[in-house]
Amino acid sequence: MEHLESDLKALEKKLPEFETYPRPLQKVLLDFQYNMGGNFTPEKWPAFYEGLKNKDITKMAEESHRSQVGEDRNIRTKEMLLNIPPINGWHYSSK
Repeated sequence: MEHLESDLKALEKKLPEFETYPRPLQKVLLDFQYNMGGNFTPEKWPAFYEGLKNKDITKMAEESHRSQVGEDRNIRTKEMLLNIPPINGWHYSSK
């Protein structure tokens, strides 16, 4: 629990609007922070952070693959992102 609480605080500091994000996105971000810690940065994940900044669900889903976790987890993460409702500025981009 301490690890999760620490990761949550790190996310809130890194992403001041974290609490306003859709719940599935919060869960994905917490999972990323938990597993990558200091490696989950805009410098190392620029395309994902670009999607986050632009509220582009499609971009985040496309850029959510992590090599250090199993494919089932990557699929679940992508599905969570793609189930975010397109409201409050969150949207799906076309290819």
